[in-house]
Amino acid sequence: MRRPRSATEDLLRVASASAAGLGVVYAVNGLTRKDAHPTVTLTDAAYPPLADLHVESLGGPLAEVWVSDLTRVESSVARIGLWGTLLLVAGFVALLALHAGHADRRAAGRLVAPGPYLRAAAVAAVVVAVAQPLLQRLGGEVVLAAIGSPPGYVPHGTVAWFWPALAALLLLGTRIPLRPRRAHVPLPRAT
Repeated sequence: MRRPRSATEDLLRVASASAAGLGVVYAVNGLTRKDAHPTVTLTDAAYPPLADLHVESLGGPLAEVWVSDLTRVESSVARIGLWGTLLLVAGFVALLALHAGHADRRAAGRLVAPGPYLRAAAVAAVVVAVAQPLLQRLGGEVVLAAIGSPPGYVPHGTVAWFWPALAALLLLGTRIPLRPRRAHVPLPRAT
């Protein structure tokens, strides 16, 4: 007899499928376009700015370079920071759904129930944190290579510290009890 799925498990499955579907849509949408606008860090070698491209300053050394002469594959790869991250997030949420399906009664009064899928989800969260800036940089490199790799333009990748913090919370949550344990203090006897 199959165990009925919980509402949490169903919700996580829907969220995982939605993130994966959205990632695929963005990847395919990139194949229909010929433009991209990666975020770059401008160094001293970047001046004077490129004459034939629109470079929009974002404050400080950051800028967006608007490029419109890409191949369809280059355009899709330029967006890998978005769609690649969405696919990784879908995997992370799928692991949480698997964990929710196998952690019914194992919580034993803890904030988060321990389990192998939870540990895998924590590792996946760290992978997302590391991969996201690398994917952003890869997309920027593809665009900059398409315009001849101008000197002084360095692809920018931001580290989202939310993901390692979430991994730590998941792992530490297995150690945190829901209710504080109270010490048994005997009452004084009436004489």
